[in-house]
Amino acid sequence: MVKDEGRRQLYYTDGNTVRKIAAPVEKPRSPERIRRPEEKKGHRRSYRKADNLEMSLPYVIFLFAMVVVIVVSCVRYLDLNAKISDTNSRIANLQSQLDTLVTKNDAIEYDINGFIDVEYIINTAKEQLGMVVAGKEQVIFFDSTTSEYMNQYSDVPAY
Repeated sequence: MVKDEGRRQLYYTDGNTVRKIAAPVEKPRSPERIRRPEEKKGHRRSYRKADNLEMSLPYVIFLFAMVVVIVVSCVRYLDLNAKISDTNSRIANLQSQLDTLVTKNDAIEYDINGFIDVEYIINTAKEQLGMVVAGKEQVIFFDSTTSEYMNQYSDVPAY
């Protein structure tokens, strides 16, 4: 246990065997700091040298250049971010327009297919164009049990 009496420190032990108390050790005193008249109580003393407090012109120019680079980078980033947002909104708008046009196209195609009269087309083809309906002997059916896959070794001639 340490007893503190001012600057003296004594060490002792409680119990039935007590060691001999050591002679108090005094810490060497540091010389009192001489206060300068410009220093005031309560203010922290700067440990910088007086000549280091001034910034040189190249250092100030460097700091200014770095601030300009950072500001330009931030403005550029915000501009690119705004352009990306604008492009994304335009893409979404065009996608919705495309979906609308595809839906309209499907509806129109359905209406067109509804107006086609197959009987009229067959009658016109037979009477005006001389179409002949294929007979049973002209139609050949084949069984494709093995595979639907086919290798093409050459181009098919156009007739």
